[in-house]
Amino acid sequence: QQQQQQQQQQQRRYASPPHAQQPPPQQPPRPQPFAPQTAAATTSPSLTPAQIQYLQALGFPSGLIRASGAIAQQHPLRVWLLDNGAKMTVTDAHIVRSDYTTNDPQREPVTRWHELVDCVSFHTDFSVRFGLPTRLALLNPPTNNRPYGIPIPSEHQYLSLFQPGKNLVTEQPALQQTLRQAWPSGPTPLLQQLTTLREYIVTLAPKLTARNQTVPIVIATQGTFTDDTRGQPPGVALRQVLQSFVGLPVNFVVRLCTDQEATFEFYNMLDAHRQGSLDDSLQFDVLDDFYNEALEVYLHNPWLCYSMVLHRWREMGCLTAEIDSLDERALTLTELHAFCEFLFGVALPSPQGGRWQAFLQAVQQVQARERQHFNPVVKRVTPWISVALLHSIYGGAAAAAAPHVPPQQQQSPFPSAVPPPTSAPQHPPAYPHQRSPTQATPQSSQSSSAAAIPNTGKKPTTSSELNMALEQSWSKQPPAFTQLQPLPQLLSTLKATFDLVESHVYFETKFHAFSPVSFSGGGAHSTYSVLKKAVRKMRLFLHPDKLPKDLTELQALLCQSLWNTLSEAWDVYENEQQQQ
Repeated sequence: QQQQQQQQQQQRRYASPPHAQQPPPQQPPRPQPFAPQTAAATTSPSLTPAQIQYLQALGFPSGLIRASGAIAQQHPLRVWLLDNGAKMTVTDAHIVRSDYTTNDPQREPVTRWHELVDCVSFHTDFSVRFGLPTRLALLNPPTNNRPYGIPIPSEHQYLSLFQPGKNLVTEQPALQQTLRQAWPSGPTPLLQQLTTLREYIVTLAPKLTARNQTVPIVIATQGTFTDDTRGQPPGVALRQVLQSFVGLPVNFVVRLCTDQEATFEFYNMLDAHRQGSLDDSLQFDVLDDFYNEALEVYLHNPWLCYSMVLHRWREMGCLTAEIDSLDERALTLTELHAFCEFLFGVALPSPQGGRWQAFLQAVQQVQARERQHFNPVVKRVTPWISVALLHSIYGGAAAAAAPHVPPQQQQSPFPSAVPPPTSAPQHPPAYPHQRSPTQATPQSSQSSSAAAIPNTGKKPTTSSELNMALEQSWSKQPPAFTQLQPLPQLLSTLKATFDLVESHVYFETKFHAFSPVSFSGGGAHSTYSVLKKAVRKMRLFLHPDKLPKDLTELQALLCQSLWNTLSEAWDVYENEQQQQ
């Protein structure tokens, strides 16, 4: 009964303005705190000169400026769940103190809470400038544990911007005061808040679905929660709560404010589209801080300058398939075309059907009109797209060989006036062993990094045969086969080793190869960071604790051998770097 009373009390906080008295019974009920703005306010607003000037000052490209004007129509409400538990006081997070386009922005170590406040402050300011209805819920009532600190009203646990019946003159200062003065303490009841939020989203779902609108839910947290899972493993309990949102018009962004590797593995397992992960229909993205997320993108799409502007856009929860895939795999030619049109807000020639050079020239001309941004991987200001890297990865000859399919008019996933053309499904470019005549082929590093697995027609049947085949075709340098291959080459050619065992859906669809281009050209410090990130991602895929249960003995042995070899190669590489 006590738990039911607490849950009902929590629901009432979501269902009525928390710092307003309940209206008299004869009056209509007050608006819900998670309710979207009125219908008149959800029409797509045209951007004012001041709004355009603000976005241009940040370095937003033309496509993102145009898309910003459609956020209110597509997302009539944004919800932020803010972790203010005691674990947010640990100093293992970072913020960037600089303009987004300078050559040397300062990456400052801070507490997890300060990284969260830095992130949320930007997005609340964005909401105020663009009139975006936003609700923010702290996991605990706010407290000020600092000496002589000003007490914070407990009703400030639930804050809002541009909600019906509220006044921006009073709600914005309350939000700023809470973020500035609050200090984390107490538990992390994440599951409880998600459960309560779902009950309210259910009431909004019919109207949102009819209008083809969604509610982005951004969870800013250090990752671990303290809810009673009733004996269930934490991953199972969280997955069940998130799965309950399947079918509702929402998408999730988990913005992790920590450098703990175990936490990222925990959440990335949910986002990995594998056995035990979330339903594919639920949009779910896990974001690191700016620098680490840039490394993730660079491993698969090194041609892109992953700027702070693009990172902030992803934090908003404005998800599309191509943007969500940037840190997971190389984009296909069709996705590349759609992404560039979205980014720059103009129609571009198709990169297929013999028009690859025309596409490159158009990209070069369009981005010349945009501001350049700091690239945290190569440590300098660069254009949005490296045309040279783009050509070396996808290749004009292969793009010209791809059959051209006339564009089909369909609803664009991008909030842009330019509908991206669609064509026959294609696989991402191979790195470097997965190729077809219609796919772009990485031309750089191919000859030096490709150690092809001999196709003898006979696969190893014993562990000794498998280990010998791995040494001779992948892990050891000929002719003696005693010394390990360099770590970049092992990572670039790893996918070919799956041909040594029977095929499995885990190998065929869950593994996305790295671009060999990402392991060179960024400078010694950048190469170290990129390789470290790549090994960390391989741990998520190959470590025995992460493997699916239905692998055969040889398939499991292959994964274990690959992980052991990469771990050894990383130790060798790290020792070499320390001696230099």
